[in-house]
Amino acid sequence: MLLILDVDYTLNRFYPPSIRELAPADILQQNGPPLWDWIVEHLSTVEYPVHEGAVTVLERLDRCAPLVVVSTGRPEALRTVTERWLRQFFRFEQLFMRPMGDFRTNAEVKRDILTEAILPLGGERQIYAFEDDVATLAMYQEAGVRAFAAPDCWTHLHAHLPEEADPATVQSLLTAVLF
Repeated sequence: MLLILDVDYTLNRFYPPSIRELAPADILQQNGPPLWDWIVEHLSTVEYPVHEGAVTVLERLDRCAPLVVVSTGRPEALRTVTERWLRQFFRFEQLFMRPMGDFRTNAEVKRDILTEAILPLGGERQIYAFEDDVATLAMYQEAGVRAFAAPDCWTHLHAHLPEEADPATVQSLLTAVLF
């Protein structure tokens, strides 16, 4: 089993749902270096609280010894801040981030990360993604990845995943759970 985790609004209680809603209007219209500089500054100074439901579900899934990677649309300039925050709450093997100067949509950035880095790691493992962005969810599904819409998925999975279960049972539940 391989788990792909997003960060903002998936693992944390980011508010509002998009950082773009917080950016000043004049910077937002540019959607280039000034916007991304503002995002780096904001996320370097503001730490959003963890989503407790994500912690609980991922602790249960961790008992199945999955390979866990994080794929975020955050720019590479936030690697240290992001890794420090993640390691407080989650176990993961690799963190994939938006390359500097890449202003494409999250779905486009994450499609490249998926095909170039994550799928080769997966081998024969079933892959599950936890993501809040609708376009990225669709991209994962098109690629054959079972995608869960965060943050609501944490409540639903908590209700379906037993505290103690063998990996085969957990994988069957993850594949079968629809919401």
